Parts: sequence; structure tokens; C-alpha cells
Amino acid sequence: EKIRRKTGQEISQMRQDMELKELKKIAEQKKREKMEDKLAREKVREQIARDKAERLAREKSEKEGSEKVSQSSPVSISAPAPVKKDYNTSKLQIRLFGGKTLVNTFDANETLVDVNRFILMNRTDDGTPYALMTTFPRHVFTGEETSKTLKDLGLVPSAVLTLTKP
Repeated sequence: EKIRRKTGQEISQMRQDMELKELKKIAEQKKREKMEDKLAREKVREQIARDKAERLAREKSEKEGSEKVSQSSPVSISAPAPVKKDYNTSKLQIRLFGGKTLVNTFDANETLVDVNRFILMNRTDDGTPYALMTTFPRHVFTGEETSKTLKDLGLVPSAVLTLTKP
């Protein structure tokens, strides 16, 4: 019985020693990873500082070079005009009275008459008379403007139209 107790105590002591060793290994590994992370962060900071110094030196040399060029010959340098895209469709979101929205893509050369026709065909409310309006910039479209194209009205490439009471 004493031998059995003694071997049981030795086995439990060995398990505790192994667990302790395992915990030490894990702690050392975490410490090592922490140190590696710290070194990596330090390297990144140093690289950022070098890049910043290079950029400042390059900007300084470019500035000095541009001053020499401007002193030697006054040449006007203009930025190229931005290329204006020519859209041929208009995506309109139409907000109805009940809060429902209709979305459709129209040809840029269609008129407000075509948009009104689309609204009348797809409306689900009571059919109350309405006028079309844009919110920004705020503009209520009149009867004269119904024959103008969506492109002429500035509703290309996309716009939001709201139904309002006339």
C-alpha cells in the first residue's frame, strides 16, 4: 500500500513538473513573439522615417529645379482640361407620394413626356395630379420643359425626381 501511494505521488509530481515545463515553454514563446513584433514595428518606423526624408529631399530638389526653370523662361503650364464623358443613358429614381420609388433607365434623348408616361403606367397610388421636381438643386419642372430631353434638363447620367402637388 505504501509503494502504491508513493508511486501515485511520484506520478502526480511528474505531471505537475510537465505542466510547469509546458507553461514555461508557452510563456517563452509568447515573449519571443512579442519581441519579434516589437522589432518588426521598429523596422517599419525606421522605413517610414527614411521614406519621409527621401520624399522631403525629392520635393526640395524638384522645387529648386522648378524655380530655376521659371527664372530662365516664363512658360505657362496649364493642366489638361478634364475629359467630359458623354453619357447616352439616364438612370432616374422617381419617388411617389406613398413613399414607393420607381427606378428606370431612360435614353438621354428621351423627354419628360416619356418619363411621365412611365410614371402613369407604373403608379400604384390613387392617381393624384402631380408635378416633377428635383431636390438638389430644387427645381419644379413646368409644362414647357416636358418637351426637352433629359440631357438638356441635366438629368443625365442619374437623378432623383420627386412627385409633388402642382
